[in-house]
Amino acid sequence: KAITDYSIDYKTAKDFEKALNDGKKVKGKIVLFLVNDYQQDSVLGINTWAGEHLNFISKEELDVKKGYYVLGKVTKEPEKVLRSWEIKYEVLETYKKKPKIKEDEEETNQDEIGTKNDESDTNDNSEVIKDAENESDELEDKDNVVIMIVPAEDYIGTDYKLLKEELESYGITNIVVESVKTEDTKYKNNAIKEFTINGKTYKPFDEFQKDDEFKIVYWKIKETKLPDILTIDNNQDMAEIMKITNQGDAKTISAFANKYKGKTIKFNGCIALMMKHGNYKTRFDVALANGDYKAKRVYGPLFSFMDVNYYDMNVSGSDSVAAGMNFTITGKIIGFNPEGNYIELEPVSLVKR
Repeated sequence: KAITDYSIDYKTAKDFEKALNDGKKVKGKIVLFLVNDYQQDSVLGINTWAGEHLNFISKEELDVKKGYYVLGKVTKEPEKVLRSWEIKYEVLETYKKKPKIKEDEEETNQDEIGTKNDESDTNDNSEVIKDAENESDELEDKDNVVIMIVPAEDYIGTDYKLLKEELESYGITNIVVESVKTEDTKYKNNAIKEFTINGKTYKPFDEFQKDDEFKIVYWKIKETKLPDILTIDNNQDMAEIMKITNQGDAKTISAFANKYKGKTIKFNGCIALMMKHGNYKTRFDVALANGDYKAKRVYGPLFSFMDVNYYDMNVSGSDSVAAGMNFTITGKIIGFNPEGNYIELEPVSLVKR
C-alpha cells in the first residue's frame, strides 16, 4: 500500500535516531519505522520498540508485531530515560509489509513532468524501499546482537528495575540481578552498585550476544529492628544525643525526636523541675534531665512529662516525686516542643535510684 497523504520526514528508525542524537527538534515530524518489538505494559506505557534506544509510546494499543511498519507523528519532544529515547507519538498508519513511498505531489514541478522525472521518482521510491529492506536485513542479521551505547557508569545510582526492564526490551535472556545489603543511608535503596557484562565492564558501542550474562548489582538498605526500649547502650543515636551540651540545639534535638517518635527510651536522670499544671493541685508538668541532679554539667536534651499526677508516672522505690530526686526514667517519645526545646515523653515508669 502506497503512502499518499503524508510527507515523511524520517523514513527509517536509523535516520530518526541520528536526528535525536544530533539534538534536532522533531515535534510534529512524521516517522516511518520498522517494529522490532511491541509491549503493551512496559514501564513506559504502550511501547513500540524500534531499535536499541527508541521507545515509541502511544496512547492507544496497536495491532502490530515484529516485522510490521508504523507511520507516526511525534507529539512531544522526546526525552531520555536511562539514555534511551522515550518518544510520545500519534499513530497514523500501520502496515504488515514494507510500504511503497510515493513523494508528495506538491513537491513535484508540474511543468517538468515527463519521462525523466518519472524515472527519477521511480528511482527515489526504489531507494526508499531499498533503505527499508536494508534496515530489515540488518535487524535479521543482528537479531541476536546488542550494541551497548550507554557507558556502564551512567547506570550507577539509578533504579535497577528500570535497567532490567530496558535490557528485557532488547530481548536479553540472561539477566542476573543481585543485591548487596547495607545499613549506610548514603546509598539509595534499589540503586545500582555495579553493572557488568560477562563479568567485565565494557566500552560504548561494544557488541554482545543476547544470551551473554548481563549482571546488575544493587544496594538493598537493611532495615534494622530497633530494640523495644532504646538506651545509650543499644542505640548509637541515643548515645550521641545524650552527649550534647547545648540544650538549645533545636535542630539536633528535634531530629532525634522526629526520627524516634513513638519509641520508648530509658536513661538515668533526675527531676530538674516540677510545676503545677494550670490551676490543678495534684497534676504537674515535670522537667527531666539526664544524669544526677547535682551534676556540675548537664548532658543531653531536656525531657518532660506534661499534665501528670503521681500515679501516671508509675513510681517505684519512693512515695513521692520532687525536684532534685534521681530516677531511672522510662518514657515514650511524643514529640519535640519548639517553644521550650524539649522532648515530651509519655510516662512509662520512674524507678528511684
